[in-house]
Amino acid sequence: MRRVALEACGMPPAHVEIRDVFSGRDPEIACLGHRLLRELTTAGLGGLVYAESLATLLALHLLRTYGAQQPRPCPHTGGLSPHKLRLVQEYIHAHLDQPLGLADLAALVQLSTPHFLRMFKHSTGQAPHQYVLAQRMERAKGYLRTSRLCMTEIALHLGFQTQSHFAMHFRRLTGLTPTAYRHAHGVHGAPCNAPEGDPRGKPGERDGSAVRSVS
Repeated sequence: MRRVALEACGMPPAHVEIRDVFSGRDPEIACLGHRLLRELTTAGLGGLVYAESLATLLALHLLRTYGAQQPRPCPHTGGLSPHKLRLVQEYIHAHLDQPLGLADLAALVQLSTPHFLRMFKHSTGQAPHQYVLAQRMERAKGYLRTSRLCMTEIALHLGFQTQSHFAMHFRRLTGLTPTAYRHAHGVHGAPCNAPEGDPRGKPGERDGSAVRSVS
């Protein structure tokens, strides 16, 4: 929270003081907290970028609503420059098979995390985690249309630890299972080690996308 206060509001960390937030129920805290907990415990598709975004939003809400000293957001205008936006997009495309951290993306263009969140969304119309999700699904569609890679291999290429987790999110976002999408384009891939949609995945393997602790 002190980092967010300094980066987003220019508030010295020593001046950060939060009033009692336990005397009543705050729906915003409950909502953000539940989403953050779900993301961290289920290793959701949003991964590191989404979890860090939620943590930043929660910190900003606490500062704005319960801070003893009212924060004053640092001024910012517009979105990322074309050069900086291209730099971030190229980095994301080159690392879709790896955990992508919000702080890492912000550091690429020398911005604080809160400012990067706002400026990236201003430039693309999407939050960083939404953009990453969309790019992973587009990459998946390309693999399914043009290759015979098995689902496990595709999942690994997209940063998932199991094909079942990949299949679940692909269906959620497209309305089709990966196999159905592939067959609709006349392609038949190699067999996989576990049935598509099997929540167990491989023995001894935890279900989830590749996430390092964020994100």
